[in-house]
Amino acid sequence: MSLSLHERADSYTSEVCIRFRIHPWTNSPRCSASEYRSSSTIPQDWIKIAENDLKFATDSLSLHAEFLPQICFYFQQAAEKYLKAYIIAKKLPFAKIHSLPALLKTCQKSDESFSKLTSECKFLTEFYLEERYPSLAIPSEITQEIAQKAETAARKVREFVKKKIKP
Repeated sequence: MSLSLHERADSYTSEVCIRFRIHPWTNSPRCSASEYRSSSTIPQDWIKIAENDLKFATDSLSLHAEFLPQICFYFQQAAEKYLKAYIIAKKLPFAKIHSLPALLKTCQKSDESFSKLTSECKFLTEFYLEERYPSLAIPSEITQEIAQKAETAARKVREFVKKKIKP
């Protein structure tokens, strides 16, 4: 049985609420602020959430063209979490940042071949800024073609990282 986009979003939201102990109705943390801000040190936790972000964005892309900026934001988020999974797996310095090029530089300290993802990371980082910080963004119209390019870039990051941190 296939779930609708809204059912998948509800399921995704429930998983996030459980994982981060957020009360689902008030969106407030169920734990102390310092505990809430701490991040998992298990790479597979980051991979799982990245997979959810990627699936949510991919499914949304085929159904909701009116939300392309938000969809591209989730492609950026997926790539960010894949890179952070690698950083954690290799015990590299972990920074709570959203710049994919900066995260990529951290990955390159362990494996120079990550430079192959430079263009994808630069491209995807724009969607974080554009969706979250309008005053910093260069105004642009996100087309279906651009969103599909964002999906391709996120999938390239996914495949590259998953090969590097095989369980």
